[in-house]
Amino acid sequence: MTIELFYDSDCPLADGVRKDLHAVLAEAGSERAVAEHVDAGRLSPTLLVDGDDVAGDQPPGSGCRLTRPTRDQIRSALSRGDRG
Repeated sequence: MTIELFYDSDCPLADGVRKDLHAVLAEAGSERAVAEHVDAGRLSPTLLVDGDDVAGDQPPGSGCRLTRPTRDQIRSALSRGDRG
């Protein structure tokens, strides 16, 4: 499973997504690596699990998201990734 976090360096939501992701991984007893991509030209923050956007379909382009994925969305995506 590949886990990637894309964010702009000045994104106020990135730290929260990172903390939630690591909390969900810890709850599952997982030590999976997370690749972080800064200023990569995607919506910020974007969390991908096996290439799929955890928060749903990602519109093209870059900019700032108004919301971030929930822990439930992260859990669900990681669960699908483990089965895939």
